[in-house]
Amino acid sequence: MSFFKITEIKKVILLSFFAASACTLILIFPNETSAGAKNGLEFCAGVLVPSLFPFMVISSFTIESGLCSLFEKPFGKIIRHLFNLPGICTSAIIMSLVGGYPVGARGIRSLYEKNLITEKQAAQMAYFCVCSGPGFLITFVGASLYKNKNIGIILLCASVISVLILGIAIGLFNKNKTKADNMVYTKPKLSEFSQSLAKSATDASRGIIEMCALVVFFSVFINFGEMIITDKNLLKVFYILTEVTTASNNLSFNTPIFIIAFALGFGGLCVHFQVFQGLKDIKINKLLFFGFRIIQGTLTALFTNILLYFFPVSEQVFSTAQKTTAVISSSTYLGSIMLVITAVCFIFSIKSNNKKLGG
Repeated sequence: MSFFKITEIKKVILLSFFAASACTLILIFPNETSAGAKNGLEFCAGVLVPSLFPFMVISSFTIESGLCSLFEKPFGKIIRHLFNLPGICTSAIIMSLVGGYPVGARGIRSLYEKNLITEKQAAQMAYFCVCSGPGFLITFVGASLYKNKNIGIILLCASVISVLILGIAIGLFNKNKTKADNMVYTKPKLSEFSQSLAKSATDASRGIIEMCALVVFFSVFINFGEMIITDKNLLKVFYILTEVTTASNNLSFNTPIFIIAFALGFGGLCVHFQVFQGLKDIKINKLLFFGFRIIQGTLTALFTNILLYFFPVSEQVFSTAQKTTAVISSSTYLGSIMLVITAVCFIFSIKSNNKKLGG
């Protein structure tokens, strides 16, 4: 039996086991399943749709209408020199920073589907155009969870810095034979406003439904995890790995801020799957993508601590009735430095495998 057949059999067994386990849990715990699904729907209606849908429409509209070409002249050289990408990518990079986690992926896909970028360039962008938006960080994490918008602003700045550094590093190690400066493509023409807007709204509506479906499923999965996992520290890791909103909500008042910053930079598997869903048929190395998310989380934690060092926030913001968490301590600060050193080592370790950046 060939290796590929064995691999396929293993994949079928693994998928069958997952499906059977999920069905069993749903049948055994119907109330918990319903509660998890309800939590997911409430999050979608209260946070996801209001904060992401408008940006998804705008992101798609800039591509569909041809407005993306207007960004190339003022920002094209910067994008080419910093990220080794065509200037036409500017709009997708900007929207990924201001729109939130999956918005960048959908912008990348739009550029690729219109043949404005190659698949390798799309994959290169997908590795770093993943960021929590200002709506989520400032309004939800800062104002709602910590009761202080300044915390959200600091987290946003740390996130943006981390994305830019990661994008520059990936561009430096990218060894595509065709340089971004030499890419030739047909400049998109400005389309009719009504048609572009209608198509963008339709595309965004389809995307938001797909994302909500994933969020609801992960909310159910998290409910099951809370029943099974009894160790508090292990449960924290579980939250961080699975879903960023749950991690932020459940850990914000009993966990050091740099851990929350890491969770926001990492994103969680739910966000990762949303990105993969947004990219559709664009091939990327998922293991490499996961590694870059760890690096991004590490960088976000480091820069959050650095910014809090220079722009300190009242310690009461990080306090609960049971425990007060220090904003900065030498142990967390040095710990973050060690984490970023590890991240840098990871980047250098993949230098010899740069050809995989394209998928």
